[in-house]
Amino acid sequence: METEGEQQADGSAAQVRGRKALLRGLAPASQVFEGEAPEPKIRRVEETVETKSNEQNLHKELTCLIDAELGKYLNSTVLADIKKESAKLVQRIRSLQKTYARINTLVEEIDLLKNGHLPRSVREVAFSFETELLDHSISQAGLDITVDESASIRDIKKKLHTEATHIQKQIDLQLMGIHRDNLKALIRKTAFISKHGGRSLQLRFWVSSPMTSRRLTSM
Repeated sequence: METEGEQQADGSAAQVRGRKALLRGLAPASQVFEGEAPEPKIRRVEETVETKSNEQNLHKELTCLIDAELGKYLNSTVLADIKKESAKLVQRIRSLQKTYARINTLVEEIDLLKNGHLPRSVREVAFSFETELLDHSISQAGLDITVDESASIRDIKKKLHTEATHIQKQIDLQLMGIHRDNLKALIRKTAFISKHGGRSLQLRFWVSSPMTSRRLTSM
């Protein structure tokens, strides 16, 4: 039988384990005070599973479409290759749609930064440590940039963080523009036909059909 002291020790140990478990479930202080809490892992996993399921359904739908419209015209080897390339085409179309959405988001974020405001997706400037000395007037001495010496160290750090983020977003916009143009070149109907259209007249007609374009784009 446990003594009273042993019971108390076991109870204290259980309390400690309970506190540790609670602390593990909390977000780090930097995430609480410097930005929004991260998205729960469970939600991200659920969205990933849903995305994979949608992709599988899309692949089945595309395969059925090709079998129905080209299966009786092409041999199995050519048909398998067309299915593979058509799946790539749909993925590129979806990627292009996401790229356009990302470009729109970047344009909105750049407009905010231009006016001195950080987008919700960007964390506030990180200070090495929080101190009232950050509110002390900044000095030009030792700096390679020109600053307003009537401003505080805190204000200047925030301003530089916003300006640096603004430039980074502008560069990201250029990068996404290049990515968009590359995708547009890859999904051109003429590019697909030039690679596969010579295999059969039926395939050439199918790829050139406006109905096919609408079906692929809607997937």
